[in-house]
Amino acid sequence: MFELVHAWAESSERNSGFETVYQTEGMNRATSGILEQYSGMHLRPNKTMPTVLAHRIVLLEGVACSVLSRITQNDGLSADRPVRTAHHLVLTPSERPSGGPAGLLQSGWFCDDWSATSAYSGSSGPLPTALAEPGELSVHPDWITLLARRVSNHTSTTVVLPSEESAADVVAAVEHSLGVEQRWEFTFRTGTLQQRDGVLMTIADPSLTPLPTLANRDDGVIFTLSTSTPDTTAPTQESPSNRPEGDRVELLPATLQPVNTSLSIPLVLLALLALGAIALAIAALAGWL
Repeated sequence: MFELVHAWAESSERNSGFETVYQTEGMNRATSGILEQYSGMHLRPNKTMPTVLAHRIVLLEGVACSVLSRITQNDGLSADRPVRTAHHLVLTPSERPSGGPAGLLQSGWFCDDWSATSAYSGSSGPLPTALAEPGELSVHPDWITLLARRVSNHTSTTVVLPSEESAADVVAAVEHSLGVEQRWEFTFRTGTLQQRDGVLMTIADPSLTPLPTLANRDDGVIFTLSTSTPDTTAPTQESPSNRPEGDRVELLPATLQPVNTSLSIPLVLLALLALGAIALAIAALAGWL
């Protein structure tokens, strides 16, 4: 289990800025670099942005690990200069608690404000195991059924929520609808400007990314949730132009798969023959001399 906190750090000796303020001892540079890349958040002056929640499956040192990220906007030196705290947790499959990623991200276990923490030295004690309890949703419950079905099928979905709806509640409701064995297969990310990076569900904020822009991106099928009943017999209610071919998402993106460096048997034999010929040539040349 590894942790990394990336936040705004004030310094009298050097320039203040965002940096890694805590990481678990023994974490290698490649892993910390990946977590730092996941630390971004859109900050708005004089307005509090919803907390960003994410669960990804990433290959780290040959192991498909869960990477949980919780990014929270904090008050800065002034109202027009907000900052943020990004707390990441890396778990191997054997370290995952019995609940689910959404429950863990909303359990209060994560550090939400680095500036209010005098000496953070890593969380102690067992990880929470309870599932997240979704709040009362305004969208029709059949939408949650449809989203859970797509997660079970490993098909990517971009979700646009009504303005009054909470992304955290939708993620928690989908997690509740999944079987125990599927909860840690549920990868998601809320409230970002970036494209989907291998997660099954992206919950977009249309105030950050307009719908026409979303429609032109390879973000899987786009659903705009509402209070009306979705047509659960159809693959999508959107136009075919919003339906990229092959929107099935592998739990471990192909770009993260280990490179197969094994050589075929014929190539090995050819290499051995070539080495033998070279050795014979050297021996003959030595005898000639």
